[in-house]
Parts: sequence; C-alpha cells; structure tokens
Amino acid sequence: MNLQSKQYADNKGFCEDLTEGKFSFPIIHSIRSDPNSRQLLNILKQKSDSVELKQFALQLLEKTNTFAYCRQFLAVLEKEARKEIESLGGNKTLEKIMDVLSIKVEEGDVDVSLSYK
Repeated sequence: MNLQSKQYADNKGFCEDLTEGKFSFPIIHSIRSDPNSRQLLNILKQKSDSVELKQFALQLLEKTNTFAYCRQFLAVLEKEARKEIESLGGNKTLEKIMDVLSIKVEEGDVDVSLSYK
C-alpha cells in the first residue's frame, strides 16, 4: 500500500496514488464509506504533489477506517489462499511466500464486514 509504506515512499514517492489521481482500493473504500464528502475526490482531481494535502487525505482515509478495512480484507484473502494451497496438497514454497507477504491485522482495528464476491 503506497499510501502507508515508508519503504515505498522512499523508492517511488509519498502517496503516489493521490498524485496520479488513481482510484486504488483504499481510495475507493474511503469514498464509499463517506459518500457525502467530496473532499477526497477533490484532492484526487488536483493530482497535487503537496505533502500537506496528501497528509490531509491520509487523515480522511484514517477517519473512514480505510487502512483497518484493507488490513482485514487482506487477512481474509490470505486465509482463503492458504486454504486453497492446503486443499491442493500443500506447498512449502508457496506457504513461505505467503508468510513473507502476510499483513497482520492490528490491535484496535475496527471490525468491518468484508464482502467481495
């Protein structure tokens, strides 16, 4: 998630989704969570490099519990992928890859209902 990763920001840039005006998964979630607010949409339209504006956008994403939702959504997908690997007889290499890619749900994350099917 380039909206929160310091390593990604160091390599590519801070909050590039906002600068590029991309409707990434977190952006879409936040907009749908607060459909009466047009602030995030207006920020995306600007495609600004302003660090202050990007920090404000991150506050909007936090306000809608977007990062907690994304962590939980990824945890659900991870669980399903691990079940699928197991159902196919297991694969130690894939399991190690899953371990490296694993996103942990943080204590205090808001429990959200997840539906993507």
